[in-house]
Amino acid sequence: MAVRRLAKEQPASFAFSEETLSAARVWIAKYPQGRQQSAVIPILWLVQKQEGWVSEPAIRAVGQSPRPEAQASAAASTASWN
Repeated sequence: MAVRRLAKEQPASFAFSEETLSAARVWIAKYPQGRQQSAVIPILWLVQKQEGWVSEPAIRAVGQSPRPEAQASAAASTASWN
């Protein structure tokens, strides 16, 4: 298996669009209580669809919480995000 590395040039921030947040909520709802973190791959796919690629800030945002709305709130509290 090939080793993938992150691109050297990364954006300073990432923010979920309303459309992506809505779609992520649908994916999260498909998983039983306590297993919502299993939606991480579909959410990363949604991020790639939104941005065209998955940047390091996007990976960190998706990994922060199983609820994308919580990630969006955390992003809003960071001056460079949103």
